[in-house]
Amino acid sequence: MAERGLRTVVIFALLSICQGLENCTEPCLIYTVRNRIDAIELASSRVVNLLSNLTFPVNLDVHVSERTLYWSDVSHRAIKRTNMSSGVTKDIITEDHGYVGDLTVEWESRLLYWTDTSYRRIEVASLDGTKRKVLLTDSSSYPLGIAVHPKKGWMFWTDAGQTAKIERANLAGFERTVLVDLTGSSQFWPRSIGVDYTNDRIVWVYSWTGTVDSADLQGQNRRMVASQVTTYPYDFILYGDTLYWSDWMDDTIEMLNWTTGDYLGNFSAVISGSVYGLGLFDKSRQPVSAENQLCKIDNGGCSYLCLLTPNGSVCACPAGSPFSKDGKRCLAEITTFLLFAEGSSLRQMALNATTSRRIPLKVPASKPIALDFDFLEEKVYWTDITLGTISRAYLNGSSQETVVRVGLNNPYGLAVDPFGRNIYWTDSTKQVIEIASTDGLYRRVLIKDNLQNPRDIILDVTRGYMYWTDWGWYKGIERADMDGTNRRVITRYRLLYPNGLTLDVSRNWLYWIDTYYAKLEVYEFPSNTRRTIISRYREPLLTSPLGLTFYGSNFFWTDTHLDGIYRADRNTGGNASKVLSTSSRPALIHAYDRNMNITPVTDQYINQNGGCSHFCLASTSGKKCLCSAGFYLQDDRKGCKVATAYYCFWKGGDSFQKKKGLCISDLKMCKHCNKYKCFPSAQREILLYADYSYNKIMRVSPHDSGSRDPLPFSNISSPFALDYDQVEDRLYWTQDGKISRAFLNGSSHETIIDENLTTTYGLAVDSVGRNLYWTSAGKSMLEVSKLDGSRRMALMIHNIDQPMDIILDVYRRVMYWTDRGANAKIEKAEMTGRKRVVIVSSGLYRPNGLTLDRKRNRLYWIDASYGKIEYLDMNQNKR
Repeated sequence: MAERGLRTVVIFALLSICQGLENCTEPCLIYTVRNRIDAIELASSRVVNLLSNLTFPVNLDVHVSERTLYWSDVSHRAIKRTNMSSGVTKDIITEDHGYVGDLTVEWESRLLYWTDTSYRRIEVASLDGTKRKVLLTDSSSYPLGIAVHPKKGWMFWTDAGQTAKIERANLAGFERTVLVDLTGSSQFWPRSIGVDYTNDRIVWVYSWTGTVDSADLQGQNRRMVASQVTTYPYDFILYGDTLYWSDWMDDTIEMLNWTTGDYLGNFSAVISGSVYGLGLFDKSRQPVSAENQLCKIDNGGCSYLCLLTPNGSVCACPAGSPFSKDGKRCLAEITTFLLFAEGSSLRQMALNATTSRRIPLKVPASKPIALDFDFLEEKVYWTDITLGTISRAYLNGSSQETVVRVGLNNPYGLAVDPFGRNIYWTDSTKQVIEIASTDGLYRRVLIKDNLQNPRDIILDVTRGYMYWTDWGWYKGIERADMDGTNRRVITRYRLLYPNGLTLDVSRNWLYWIDTYYAKLEVYEFPSNTRRTIISRYREPLLTSPLGLTFYGSNFFWTDTHLDGIYRADRNTGGNASKVLSTSSRPALIHAYDRNMNITPVTDQYINQNGGCSHFCLASTSGKKCLCSAGFYLQDDRKGCKVATAYYCFWKGGDSFQKKKGLCISDLKMCKHCNKYKCFPSAQREILLYADYSYNKIMRVSPHDSGSRDPLPFSNISSPFALDYDQVEDRLYWTQDGKISRAFLNGSSHETIIDENLTTTYGLAVDSVGRNLYWTSAGKSMLEVSKLDGSRRMALMIHNIDQPMDIILDVYRRVMYWTDRGANAKIEKAEMTGRKRVVIVSSGLYRPNGLTLDRKRNRLYWIDASYGKIEYLDMNQNKR
């Protein structure tokens, strides 16, 4: 201890702070501490600050000849590099990786190797991060420290997993072997590892016991360097006979002679903060060798990565990418692959690979669940149940766009019809199956009756069918034509959470997986038989399955409990094994082959959209045209026209007229239709309300299990009052000092009044007279205009304090409004403003919303302060 105290005093006396690596004379010991990276000039013990104002730098290494520093940032989950001559810092690895256990530079081939403790793997990348490959992955391992020996073609790493050990493989990831098995040893949690290039030995340190061990490159001739150097060593560096190690608990760097084990002191006096990664800026750290230079010349002839081995070099391609015949060039296209959602990302995995890649979306997903692939345009579509959107992008992440952005509550299932250019999805909250064109231009509800909790959905375009699962009270799997007709229940027996629909088109078999019962089943349509292929009782890897697909002779499924992707033989269900470990719960999954050959049930809907204006949908009998919501199909059964007159209005009164011997109420006679078409159809019942806080206008279908969705309006801000014109199927609303209108399908959105409006709480449409009425609490008046905003005039300006809501009885040609001024009241007048009268003046404080029961001639209102709803029977003048 006396030696340690003396060393501290000497270093403190020589302390000085400089900026930049140029101010540090080799050898320089570089280290990460708190929010910066510093260096110690070993000859003088001077401290040099290299980088400041960082977040949480941990591991690091140096490319000495290029004067470049590589380091991991825990907070930003990135690997960065800094050119110490120019001072420029760049991110090189930012996606698809977890916690970096350690990193090291392979200077001969200009590569970076690192361990990933989150994904339990070892990766390599070019120094700019553009070329990258996973070399080793093992779910039972926990790789930490890593070191390379380019001259010999080896890499070494420590494994602190269930079976602690020291391992070795060539730099291409092959010839893997355990050098030192630490099973049952009192020494465990091996942390950092290094290579003594002079004597061809490896050295490693145990974080838990502070012991330093050494062995030759074959794991033999093992000897203990020091029995306990410190309590919490993190990283170390060898320089000559000296071993420098960081202690993240004692906030220092300490030293010992690693050949004799003698302690040499520490730098505690010049370091403040926990020290983690160490690097050394000195030419001896990365000796240049005349051997194994194959990757330096034209990258070894490789188009992607050139990796050294003890016998030369090999070329490597990204996961799943095939080689050309010469074994050096990588073919760009992955032909067979899996697509699945995991956490907040979409992932692609080649069927012959052991790792997956994240699809690099420019706008990250939040919680994708369902996805499908359009093999004609090579785009992936996905639903996001957190954002409430359906989006698409190419597999490289480019051309990302949201195609459906409103009116989605829980879009759980998704299927793409690449021939008809339509997407189908289920919404378990709205209890509907909807469709939209792939560009999102057209959209409509396809099936809404007798759905409770629709989930997964899949299309058989070769037969014109769609299948879906339902988790509701009547759980089951159903089928219908792709146009929504000919609906049929496939099975309801012993199902709870059926999911993961997948089709064997050649056999006409439908597979699914039940998350609750944890079993994989099939329905064989040719024989109408159902059977179980795999169940949890005989297969422990089927615990909590969610998604299912198949390719070739194998099933693939995701398991949310085991966090992985698994496979089994498709015919027998046997030979189950893990394909991939995932860092979070994987969702739905599909398999694709770019060379697949699919013939649709009909070619009538492929060319020119089958002649249809909006949707051309396949069915078992051919094709069918349908229109988007808010449009109707014209007489040619192909064209679509905006529904501007679903309802016609009539002259008021109670008289009856004789017509061809029939008594017909004049309330049922079509009037005011003008040039519009008069439809003998029942009136639709919908509820519309303004959502002031979320800048939306919502539509609720009372007889459709209360399903709701926002109207497809853009540029809405704090809507308040609204009313609906049934003649033109158009909505009017107030927002931010203006009055706007649009058709319910979102078209013809326009502002009709935007001047001199203050505090407009009430709005009413005169569908017969084609006028618009509104209240102005700020100006204490009632106003009126034509529906296009023209001919605006003040209707009432005297004896009005704070008018709120207004409602019209167009049949009796009267209007009612609430006034919550000093003398709160409800008034009535003719719609011309004449014959004004107060009808309620007592027991009111803040009367607001009004509504009419025209059949009973009752006026209802709500009082915000008293919290009650009242009505006035105007036939009897009784409240």
